[in-house]
Amino acid sequence: MNLLRLFVVALTAAVSGGVLSAQPLTVSNAPFAPAENGHAGGADFIKPIAAFRFAADGGDVSVDGLFLTVGGTGDWLNDLDPATGVSVWIDDGDGVFDDTADVEIASAAPASPWISVAFASPVVAPDKTAVDLWIALRVLSTAGVTLPSSFTVEIAGAIDVATSTPGATVVFGSALPRGETFTVADFYVTSMTPMGSKRGAPITLTGNGFVHPITVKLDGIEVDGVAAISPDHTTVTGLVVPNIFTNLKDTDMIVTIETGIPGVVTLPSPFIYDDKSADAYYEDSCSARVRPQRAVSVVLLLLAALAAGRRRRCRS
Repeated sequence: MNLLRLFVVALTAAVSGGVLSAQPLTVSNAPFAPAENGHAGGADFIKPIAAFRFAADGGDVSVDGLFLTVGGTGDWLNDLDPATGVSVWIDDGDGVFDDTADVEIASAAPASPWISVAFASPVVAPDKTAVDLWIALRVLSTAGVTLPSSFTVEIAGAIDVATSTPGATVVFGSALPRGETFTVADFYVTSMTPMGSKRGAPITLTGNGFVHPITVKLDGIEVDGVAAISPDHTTVTGLVVPNIFTNLKDTDMIVTIETGIPGVVTLPSPFIYDDKSADAYYEDSCSARVRPQRAVSVVLLLLAALAAGRRRRCRS
């Protein structure tokens, strides 16, 4: 397989040095390609993990299929639908993936480290314009249950774009056709330490399924530092209590936590901010398994907490 690919690459390079290079098809990441992101596990869903742009110049170019290189920690054979786990869709022009509006043109059984997707009908990139294709995964409920499962996909070489248009030569744009990491995880928070302190104190989070980006806020004020996630995705360090106010003692602050998995975790007890006492430092932690809630639920929790004026600390 590798020798054949090397031969075809060499042949393509030789051809592109002649007249055939006058009709290039430029392949790149679409401007709206998904950034690194995540999704909660535990249920089947479909999710786009890349968007590629195919721009023709010198005449219409037909694209007949793609040879995708895949990676990540996810199990491509068992975490995705066994028949149609990898699918290709034509964007309808709005740059937003919608499986009810965009058109699915092909699908393939998942495999690793390569997946070949042949189109039933060629996709035409019109001259002087472009067509955008989504790469989407049909993820099963078993993905990310124990450990986060990550997935990546890219078009590794020009030879991996099949075209039947005579004279067309595939080249890559400056934004290489390479999707960002997509992660599936069962995300929850079990503890935050400490649950009371003055500015500058280190914060540790424990739980499961932590993925970047991580944002911790005290009454809406983001904490300082740079989050570092443990290899097993169960611990976050590197964050510190921010310089919020001065001369405050025993001030309750609602704690919210967000990660790359959609949803907001609101801890059941407040953080006690104390910057008045020089030795203010509460060693106890808040221990309770808390999962992300919908936005409406978070608002209600915040209002309830403020109304109750809770002054207790959460103990394990």
